[in-house]
Parts: sequence; structure tokens; C-alpha cells
Amino acid sequence: MKIFNVLTDAETVPMYYNATNTKLNVMISYPYCKGNIHSLAVTYRDLIEDLFLDSGAFPAQKGKISITPSEFRRYIRRYGHYFGAVFN
Repeated sequence: MKIFNVLTDAETVPMYYNATNTKLNVMISYPYCKGNIHSLAVTYRDLIEDLFLDSGAFPAQKGKISITPSEFRRYIRRYGHYFGAVFN
């Protein structure tokens, strides 16, 4: 069994690693990727065991954010190779 940490900010990764010397399993929701994806996928990738992407459908359903299926599909086509799994 793996436990994933849901992050909203990539800066959590180096802070956790420096404190524990342990790699995180990270899941990030699509709405939080903006401004974080380069850090998670490139800069801090060696500090992360697994990196998963969630679509953010729950907050979209609740009306807190707006995501279209085509927008999410475009994002996956462009950045999907950075993730071990994508949930939608």
C-alpha cells in the first residue's frame, strides 16, 4: 500500500525531504498545477517517489472552479508524461 500526499504547493517537497530524508508520493489536483508543475516534474522530481495528477472534478462539480474536459485533455497531452497516473 502506498500513501499519497495531496499538495497545493511544490515547496512542500524539499521541506519534507530535508526534514525526513524520505521521498514523497505526491498527488496534485489540476487546479493547483499552475505555477507548480515545473517544480514537481523537473526541479524536485528526484525528491518524489511517484507523481499522480487528479482532474479536480470534485471542486468543479461544487462550482468552486471551472474546468472543461477539453482543457484537461489538452493539459494531459502536453504534460501527461510527467505523471505516473492521471485520475479524472
